[in-house]
Amino acid sequence: MSFRRPDPGAPPPAVLDNEIVRFVLRSGGRVTSLENVSTGVSYVSNPDTVPCLIRLILPVPGWDGHFLELPPDAEAKRVQVSGDCGLLISTDSMRSSLGEFRVSVTIRIFLGGGELRLGVQIRNRSEYRLTEVQFPRIGGLVSLTADPYDTALLVPGFFEGEMIRDPVSCLDSRNAWLTSSPGGGRRLWFYPRIMQWADYFGADEGLYFGLEDPHLRVKAFLAERERRSDDSFVVSWVHYPHLAPKTSCTYDTFRMVVHAGDWHAGADLYRKWCAGFRREREVPPDVRESIGWHFVFLRHGDGRIVRRYAELPELFEAAREAGLNTLQVFGFHDAGMDRGYPDYRPSEALGGEEELRSALDSITGQGGRVALYQAGSAANLFCGEFSARIAEWALRTGRGETVRRDWTWTESDTNPWIRAEPFVLMCYGSGWKNQVAETTARYLARYGATAVHLDHIGDMDFLPCYAENHDHDSPERAPEAIDELFASVRAEVDRSRATLHCEGMSEVSLPWVDIHWGQNMLLRHPEVVRYTFPRSLMCTTVQEKQYDQAARAFVLGLLFDVVVDLGTGSIDRYPEFAAYLRSLATLRRELKEYLVYGTFVDTRGIRRAEGVYARSYLAAGASRAEDAAVGEVCDAGAGAGAGAAVAVQFDAAERPGRALSVDWSVLGICGPVEATLYAPDAPPRRVDPERALSDASGASPVVVVARPRSEGNP
Repeated sequence: MSFRRPDPGAPPPAVLDNEIVRFVLRSGGRVTSLENVSTGVSYVSNPDTVPCLIRLILPVPGWDGHFLELPPDAEAKRVQVSGDCGLLISTDSMRSSLGEFRVSVTIRIFLGGGELRLGVQIRNRSEYRLTEVQFPRIGGLVSLTADPYDTALLVPGFFEGEMIRDPVSCLDSRNAWLTSSPGGGRRLWFYPRIMQWADYFGADEGLYFGLEDPHLRVKAFLAERERRSDDSFVVSWVHYPHLAPKTSCTYDTFRMVVHAGDWHAGADLYRKWCAGFRREREVPPDVRESIGWHFVFLRHGDGRIVRRYAELPELFEAAREAGLNTLQVFGFHDAGMDRGYPDYRPSEALGGEEELRSALDSITGQGGRVALYQAGSAANLFCGEFSARIAEWALRTGRGETVRRDWTWTESDTNPWIRAEPFVLMCYGSGWKNQVAETTARYLARYGATAVHLDHIGDMDFLPCYAENHDHDSPERAPEAIDELFASVRAEVDRSRATLHCEGMSEVSLPWVDIHWGQNMLLRHPEVVRYTFPRSLMCTTVQEKQYDQAARAFVLGLLFDVVVDLGTGSIDRYPEFAAYLRSLATLRRELKEYLVYGTFVDTRGIRRAEGVYARSYLAAGASRAEDAAVGEVCDAGAGAGAGAAVAVQFDAAERPGRALSVDWSVLGICGPVEATLYAPDAPPRRVDPERALSDASGASPVVVVARPRSEGNP
């Protein structure tokens, strides 16, 4: 892609280049060119419309969100440190349409191999606070492929990751997350609740944006169209320092890497960095081998009782028959579900504390587990003795307002009750942290729970808190307080040898939580999270008779949150589905020595009706990604009759004399089975699946993929 010639009167651009990357920066901190030299692919294509590399937001009275940028005459100087060449931009002032502001900025850009490392130091000498910093801003991004749909922007946000196909067009058409931009364009915000990276890629070329911040500060990723007539878009990382006059801040952990591949290459880069920063938790074997839990609902927010404590042992029996070893209990406290947080006291109407303890002791005596619910981030302003403290602990905006939350759980008459609740988000300072830890300790020691579920925490926005009387030194340091909260809860859980569940997933929760609960949303792009964090356990909701979703979750290595009749029913009301779940639990147990769920191929280009693909590999060969087998499960919405398939791979030389027999019917293949055997340096061939699994020999890995036999194909 060609570039327009610069103005002959303008100073020459500053250039960083080597055999991999060519990076060109012109006056005013605008990226003129970013190119993969080895392939000739240009990521920035329109130098006349690209933005300044940095933008500051200054709340000047009378102006809402006023922009400051580098002055047009700001020049980049070439420097060299430790053998790496770099560019240095320094200015004592920032410019805007209102004039010049005394804000000093120093930007550092270094090139090493195929990666650019960027950092900035900001000194605020103005009379106003700096509330937002957008750095780095990279503009002029265009489609990398002939078909715009084959160009994508991946931002691993919420539970599953957000994959935006043809981002240039999508930023004009999306509705859910879009807000107006002062420039008249459209913008899309992501709060990275899972990971601090994004990837902009085509079929075999990509650009990795990694904000590798060990301080867990609040940040967002912004994609926007500043000019609708343009055929490109802008991305930037957004920080919230709330920088007071005569103070400074530094961001020096940003990497931008040119790679050959799709988003998997970016995930590999981030996983490698994250392994030395936030290690995945080693989950107890009995938890890892479990298929999941049975969702139990006791009391609604309107006071309506669904069941009492004395019924829990019977519910556990039904769950165990279906292969589920845990009850996840919601709405067990006196106020009912989604009310009265954080006043979690056993209800006399449900049987009282002694009956709750007796029921939980009965279940744990049979080897079962019970997880009790508490909200991890939201509280109710009208909850008796906690009211004054909640007002003190609440998260505050820059205007001093509490951040409210409102949600509904069911399509029942409880909705008016839930909507009327004055929920507010907590800041996770020491007051709220101690409350959550104390509640956890009471669940375990006094009630006899063997697991704790923290709701509304791993999936939160990580919003900046501006309350000046809270024990954090900056609004963007809220995740550090959440990290301390998880650590204190983990300490209580470990004392009782219990397990910790939480809703959602983030890097903050990664080293503390045994199971991350993602509800149904985890199945949208599950391979993004499973590929990047292969050892973390995740649980997705499966409702009664959802055979296809259960099979898909099994192949992806997810646990099950089995919700029957919206949590009010028991699994034994659906005996065929219970038997299906039990078969999956049996198969997982039989294959535990063979399969480790970990790496995944993308669903890009695969229609939903054709299925989702996952890779899994042997524990003995877990370090060899090239040994990965491929499993497929149909997800055409036709239930169990649609069929499913799974691939099993093993190295017979490493496990001599071991034969493996698989009952394919448990995955919905109820009729004749056809299979294909794949071996190194040999063409695929049709085989009898059971014989192929039992008779494989030699040192080379063998992959067998079995599917329902096609009509007319013996």
